Amino acid sequence: MKAFTILLFACSLAASTYAQDTYKLTGELTADSRKAVKQLFITYEDELGNTVKLDSAQVKRGKFTFEGTIPAHVEKVSLSGFPRESLSFFLDPGELTVTGLDAQAPAKARVTGSHNNDIYNKVKDLEAQSLQAAAEKVKAYEASLPADIKNDPAQLKKYVAAESERQQALARLDVMDFIASNLYEPIAVWLVNDYCRDYFSPYTMQRDILVALPASCQNHPLYQEMLSFALSSDLKSGVDAPVIVGRDLDGKRLSSADLKGKYVLVHFWSSQDPASTAETAKLKEALEAARDFGRFAVLSYSLDTDARAWADAVTRLGMTDPNWHHASALKGMDSKPARLYQFKKLPFSVLLNPQGKIIEMELRGDNIVSKVTRIAEGIETYE
Repeated sequence: MKAFTILLFACSLAASTYAQDTYKLTGELTADSRKAVKQLFITYEDELGNTVKLDSAQVKRGKFTFEGTIPAHVEKVSLSGFPRESLSFFLDPGELTVTGLDAQAPAKARVTGSHNNDIYNKVKDLEAQSLQAAAEKVKAYEASLPADIKNDPAQLKKYVAAESERQQALARLDVMDFIASNLYEPIAVWLVNDYCRDYFSPYTMQRDILVALPASCQNHPLYQEMLSFALSSDLKSGVDAPVIVGRDLDGKRLSSADLKGKYVLVHFWSSQDPASTAETAKLKEALEAARDFGRFAVLSYSLDTDARAWADAVTRLGMTDPNWHHASALKGMDSKPARLYQFKKLPFSVLLNPQGKIIEMELRGDNIVSKVTRIAEGIETYE
């Protein structure tokens, strides 16, 4: 009997563990907007900037149900398939419900059923209320202006625009106060991304905002992305290099941070660019010069958009040294790493020290070989 009880307990524990990874999302469209939508989708944006379709559901008599398992690292998602905008929410384990869903204005709906979504709803409601109050104050301000300004359209527009900007900034402060009071919430990194990233300067983001987030947030991919974009505003020798992320030739995630502990030449190139392919000979020389050194690697980040062209070029050009790593998002110059380093032409290289700080940028040809050789021979050190 005791053994049977233990078995039941083990089974129930396994079931509850599995259940923690599953979700059920139900909802109903308002009656006047049902005809516009026949199918809905749950999508999310991965860290490479790709929109990934996670699930779909048919809309029947205005109702829909999604059920599934939450993939690793998927948190914030969108409910899409509407004529215009979408509804963002957090795909948490358990039973979630969409309420107030109008197909013509889905962003105004709310998802309930989890703590994260409760917090997210509060900040969205606060933002809406603050912006509404700001709009009313702008109207009152406009009504209070002297007649000579009201009768001058150009002057009136100027005054109202200035007051509108001021009131919207004050409204945003209400949201900032809420975020500051909830920095230890699991979704704090998302709140900072959504409400602070485009509002504050890169310097302020790096020095004041991101450092305020708890250590538990600082390994989050989104935190690393925000930090990298903040760092990219002031690229120079001696500063931390923005971390770049891509997929290797086998489709596995590869980051420049994975190579910390080595000197790394981050090399942006394309199989379609003659100057890029020509420079591979110098990269081979650099790798050979550092062979006995043992702490040098090349990370070639391809700006190709075609996976086959990229892979074929790696093989054809002999870019196969064990210390030669390859990554790409297959998004060309639209890839996040290209935006981080802001270069205008290829190839473009950045040499990093073992701690991930920039040694030198825009190394080309023989200068790459010379610099790596001097480091490998101990003539120069950057640690």
